Amino acid sequence: MPKKNPYETQNTVEIPSFIGQSGKSEPVTEERKLVSEMVKDIEEEQKVEAIKEEPVKPIRKKKKRLNVALFMSFFAVAFAILSIILLISNVNKSNELKLKTNEYESYVKTAETQKAAYEAEIARLNSELESYKKPVVDNGTGDNANGSRYYVEASYGVRIRKGPGVSYDPYDNLSTLSSALQQVIDDQGSSLFVNQGSTIIVHETKTNGEDIWGRIGDGAWIAIRYQGEDFCTPSK
Repeated sequence: MPKKNPYETQNTVEIPSFIGQSGKSEPVTEERKLVSEMVKDIEEEQKVEAIKEEPVKPIRKKKKRLNVALFMSFFAVAFAILSIILLISNVNKSNELKLKTNEYESYVKTAETQKAAYEAEIARLNSELESYKKPVVDNGTGDNANGSRYYVEASYGVRIRKGPGVSYDPYDNLSTLSSALQQVIDDQGSSLFVNQGSTIIVHETKTNGEDIWGRIGDGAWIAIRYQGEDFCTPSK
């Protein structure tokens, strides 16, 4: 059993005074040194006990707050990275859109250029076509000045007959027609046809019901209008 300190009570420790009643310090003995050391030990024990009795700090709460702060920092970094990626993606899309727009404008310009070239070619072809429609002057009858020009519309040409009607026989004597008219006639042996696309001189016309016939030479007639269909149309 440990030796009880004579200066220690239940709750406190009394520190003896080494000063005598006369006010002078008494000489330090071995016993007093021992007491002083015991007092120091008791004070150290009291400090240790006081530290043990202090309330435990909320370490877990600090850790939790630290984890939340770390999570928020990570989230902020992730959001910043995502924003940068989206920005780069938008820039790429914008550049791609500009490229497509430039390509489209280039295609439009090319198409407009080609359209102008096509229109010029169409105009040239129409001019050539008009040159093929020059009137054929039948100079074999002597009355060309009084005739009218007609353009042959019928796709297979129009048959020449010996009179103004289908009851008349086909005209088959090419040599009796003018040389100019012979140039636009297709001689099929038993019948003569004025080729489609030719412009000829009609010297006179006759109406037979709804049909219209025109004389293009001596005893040579063609159908201008037959059974409601225009085989020939007036030309300038």
